[in-house]
Amino acid sequence: MLHVVTVHFRSADWIEPQLEYLRRNCSQPMQTWAILDGIDDRCEAHFDHVVNFEGTHPQRLNELARQVSLVAKESDDILFLDGDAFPIRPFDELLCSAGDGPPLIAVRRDENLGDPQPHPCFCLTTVGFWNRIGGDWRVGYRWRNSAGDDVTDVGGNLMEILQTHAVAWRPLTRRNTADLHPLWFGVYGDAAIGDVVYHHGAGFRPRIARVDGTATELSSPVDRVPVVGPWLARRRRAHLLAEREAWEATEGVRQVELAASVFEGLRTDPQFYRRFTGVSA
Repeated sequence: MLHVVTVHFRSADWIEPQLEYLRRNCSQPMQTWAILDGIDDRCEAHFDHVVNFEGTHPQRLNELARQVSLVAKESDDILFLDGDAFPIRPFDELLCSAGDGPPLIAVRRDENLGDPQPHPCFCLTTVGFWNRIGGDWRVGYRWRNSAGDDVTDVGGNLMEILQTHAVAWRPLTRRNTADLHPLWFGVYGDAAIGDVVYHHGAGFRPRIARVDGTATELSSPVDRVPVVGPWLARRRRAHLLAEREAWEATEGVRQVELAASVFEGLRTDPQFYRRFTGVSA
């Protein structure tokens, strides 16, 4: 049995495409588990299990895994899948329950300033392995990225756990040969299996990433940024606000338009992702 866990936030737009691509690309018996935040209750009927849980995104993923563990066998596969991500080819051969390969397979976003950790846009393992290592999607464990910044992100603690247990995991990395953005609209896989998963990126939040530069320091809503503090801190805040506003008025608008265009394409063309990998249909 494959248990797919996912979170959708304040938009139901991704539910139908995600489930359709899952059905198209997995022949295994499958149960779908979701947390639907700020979404019409009628959408619950699309999933086998809907869990109500308040918390951060990684806390919600951990809770979904805990709920799965209450009813699943240790040998069952579990697939963590961002709401705006889905498989684009049959992936049965990747299932970890066969026991003849790495116990965890996940996207690794090298293009995000060298992020080294497993990312939950697509992460496949077994229920038993996840529980044995005490799997944890929360932030915490830190690393120095290619820009020289000390950072943490979702999957940081999981990377530390894998290192502590000396577990070799299989990364799926970006295979784009054409980019509309250095991070968004990503196709991931490896040389052995080819293209496996598509991750739209920022499907439920503002379309700003660390790779976009200084403006990302205000990626949270502006009204959450403190206005008090030393004079230099206030001046820095004002400068960042100006950069953020300029970015949103130009590149931000373009990225929203691109995202909408790609979304319309993936709803009608199962081979939409080939525009990013340079492979003709």
